[in-house]
Amino acid sequence: MGIVFKKPLTFEMGLGVTGSLNGKTIDSFSMGDLSDSSNTNFKIAQAVDPKASPTFNQVSASGNTSTAVTIGDTNHNIVLHYHGISGSGDMYHDLIISDNFKMTKGRNPSPDAGLWVGGSVSSTNLIVHHGGVTSSAIFRSGSTLFGDTNDDVHGVSGSFSMTGEQTGDIKYSTFTFNNHTLDDYSQKAWVNTSPYITSSFREMSLHYGENSSSLVSEFTVRNYLDSIHNYKYLRKNFVHTGSIQDGDTVHFTAVTASNDFRLRGPIMDDFFFFINGMLMEPDALTIQQNSSTFALNVNTSSLGYSLDANIDEVVTMGKFNS
Repeated sequence: MGIVFKKPLTFEMGLGVTGSLNGKTIDSFSMGDLSDSSNTNFKIAQAVDPKASPTFNQVSASGNTSTAVTIGDTNHNIVLHYHGISGSGDMYHDLIISDNFKMTKGRNPSPDAGLWVGGSVSSTNLIVHHGGVTSSAIFRSGSTLFGDTNDDVHGVSGSFSMTGEQTGDIKYSTFTFNNHTLDDYSQKAWVNTSPYITSSFREMSLHYGENSSSLVSEFTVRNYLDSIHNYKYLRKNFVHTGSIQDGDTVHFTAVTASNDFRLRGPIMDDFFFFINGMLMEPDALTIQQNSSTFALNVNTSSLGYSLDANIDEVVTMGKFNS
């Protein structure tokens, strides 16, 4: 016998669920449409048993903070919380972050938190902060910044190469070391040898003296000394006998030695004067080159005696051309 419903139960097919009645696909049917021989079938798109692998186009969870979605098992999983991700796992392929990326330990940023990258790190500007202060940075231009306090120590091994700016026709580099600026200049035109690796020729040629801000290599010094005519000026030493004039002046037919322009010219300290074989007191003597005559002026009051052309002989030894 049949069963008659006054308000029959109705089934409507929805998202992901299809149905058929006696082999014909239908959108809905009610219990009143059935008979003893009716064949009904309900179907979903994929299996959902424990061994199946269902796929979803989109998964969403409630905004309630107590609701979470767990991926994985008890020991290895990633849990999607409201405004957070927890768990452990590996990241494969590319990780693209549009905004800030911060490493934290617990709920607050911590210096113990770390980020390890096995490959390359690419960045337009790479800036490292420590205690809220920029301690190092690599800028887009390639310029670098290291250290934020005077007690920072940076150990460097291997070679150190530095380029500088150009002023006029002279290219040079500057480097500040312990608050002292060091200069490194290129080869000057007066050096008639092969180009030198490092320098200070500008300081040596223009100032003729010591400069506390110049770096000079062993190679530079050796070639600089070799360039002063094999030390000929330093080795010059000749003896001449003078002619006494007016008891306080002695003339020598001699010319002082010419020097390399990078060295000072002959001075009183480059000569010795003897009267009758005895060394004369240098504080009482002055010299002057007058054309081909080398003149010795004697302060007889300081010396304590006058010169007698008839009995005295004055001889000098020092830097003369010949």
